[in-house]
Amino acid sequence: MDSVLARMDKAANNFQGMTSNIQMISHTAIIKESTEESGTIALRGTKTKTVNALINFVKPDTKSIAFRNKKVQIYLPKINTVQEYDMGKFDSLLTQGLLIGFATPAKEIRKNYQIKLLGEESVAGQACTKLELTPTQQTIQQHLSRLELWISNTTGLPVQEKLHQQSGDYTQIIYSDMKLVPGLTDQQVQLKLPADVKKEYPQK
Repeated sequence: MDSVLARMDKAANNFQGMTSNIQMISHTAIIKESTEESGTIALRGTKTKTVNALINFVKPDTKSIAFRNKKVQIYLPKINTVQEYDMGKFDSLLTQGLLIGFATPAKEIRKNYQIKLLGEESVAGQACTKLELTPTQQTIQQHLSRLELWISNTTGLPVQEKLHQQSGDYTQIIYSDMKLVPGLTDQQVQLKLPADVKKEYPQK
């Protein structure tokens, strides 16, 4: 376990940005159904360890999601509408899910989680070590019951993540063709919206 966390720590300390193909599976326990989306992600590391990311889904429908300054923007091009949300209760979930494998130091992981080593597995042809993280902080426990990480034995970065919620729902994220991009700019993780876009604030 120490060697895996050391690899993750080294990767986190050097992390500035990355791009990757992404496959996201969202499972709703109460109706026992899963939906699958695929596209690309650009993730930029910040000194404050907040989420600055842009996901562009292309299947089954075109949709873009930007995480920035504790705000979530969802752009639906078919209806030329952008919806804006405060992260609020999703902050811990999104911050932990998107950053923990990329920019979170090992000491922070040890502080906030009980860690269990689950052995080695191959994911998308890559040798990985699987970890199970169970949150010890109440603010995280409210929204995340446990987190499974498949960490590349080569890069120390996640190849796959599975975020379990208290409700039994889960989100599984699979990364492929990942590239580290030290020079990733702020503009590359922002939505590019048309001037006539319709704005909605569903929480208001």
